[in-house]
Amino acid sequence: MTEEVIIEGENIDNEYSLETSYFAKVVDGVVVDIIVASEHFVRTQFIDNTPGRWIETKKDGSIRKNFASNGHLYNASLDIFHRRQPYPSWTLNAESGKWEAPVAIPDLENPYDWNEEDQAWVEAVE
Repeated sequence: MTEEVIIEGENIDNEYSLETSYFAKVVDGVVVDIIVASEHFVRTQFIDNTPGRWIETKKDGSIRKNFASNGHLYNASLDIFHRRQPYPSWTLNAESGKWEAPVAIPDLENPYDWNEEDQAWVEAVE
């Protein structure tokens, strides 16, 4: 089985870029590895016969919302990388690729912790 490579902005003329990029190996929706390589290398010389697919990711999140990290998830329907859901009540914001609590945090001046049972932010005890 040949691996699938998904690269943002593929060149139609098959002249692949020599500039290096990051590629995340995704198996069953989970990021299991990250490599740095040129698109030319990935398309013409790189051989990986293990299951999964390689998906381009960028540190600045300019594609796929977030930079992929080992253990993060890839949502194919939204084409985004994201962390695992921190609490059952939180929802994934498809625009930002970030998880959001059902209640906004009171302020950013003080540290808060999420209380899933009460569905509320509580001021962190230092």
